[in-house]
Amino acid sequence: MYRRTSRKPIGFIFVLSIIFIVSSFLLFKNNISSALAATLSFNSTTIDSNSPQDPWGKGVGDINGDGWTDLLIGGYVNGGLVWYENGKGSTGSDWLPKKTIDTANGFSTDIEVGDINNDGDNDVVSFRYPVGLYWYKSSWDIAHTSVSWTSKTIDADVQLHDVELADLDGDGALDVVGRNQAEFGAQGDVLYIYRQVPGPTGSDPTWILLSPSEVPSIPNGEGLKIADLDRDGKKDIVVNTVWLKMNYCISATICISFSTMRKA
Repeated sequence: MYRRTSRKPIGFIFVLSIIFIVSSFLLFKNNISSALAATLSFNSTTIDSNSPQDPWGKGVGDINGDGWTDLLIGGYVNGGLVWYENGKGSTGSDWLPKKTIDTANGFSTDIEVGDINNDGDNDVVSFRYPVGLYWYKSSWDIAHTSVSWTSKTIDADVQLHDVELADLDGDGALDVVGRNQAEFGAQGDVLYIYRQVPGPTGSDPTWILLSPSEVPSIPNGEGLKIADLDRDGKKDIVVNTVWLKMNYCISATICISFSTMRKA
């Protein structure tokens, strides 16, 4: 004789367990988000009431190597290129008065920080309008308390809107990638990739601009980022709607190449 039992099927219990776990996780996540939203706040701090005029150029990076992020501003109209030391690493104050890197004007929309010549000190890369891409070599005194800057030209004739630094070919030296924008009569459908060829110790590097045949075309637009998207140890390039997969080769002739272009 068939005996009715109240025992639920194993599959039914499993589904209920999954629903309970997911519901609990979402509730936990929402509680965190709500708590964070209730406590998160921002304070406005005036760093410099007399900063460069029309500060189109903006960047961050550890200029003096003390482990604290400093600020960089480039004035388009006047005021030059300056940096503000994060005082937390020295005096304990918030921000120290600006220090000039370059008195020229026309600085545009992007500033990057990195050790271009591998001397252990960070340098600065920026560009000016209407044309010109430059790196600023930092030279510190023995006590590492005072720095001087030397302007070095990467490309005197290029017009850019975005710039990024990365070791694209795996040779240990930072390369430079730039892009213009699809506004104000300009075109943002070309990538400018400058491969650094390090010079002998104590000398400046040279820069090789990859030819159009070596760089895939990209959609018109603006914006640029470099990251290892597929975790293969190589830096890829990201623009609007696509990413360029890097496939460098290290041999007697170090090279940079792109194996594919994929939808972002």
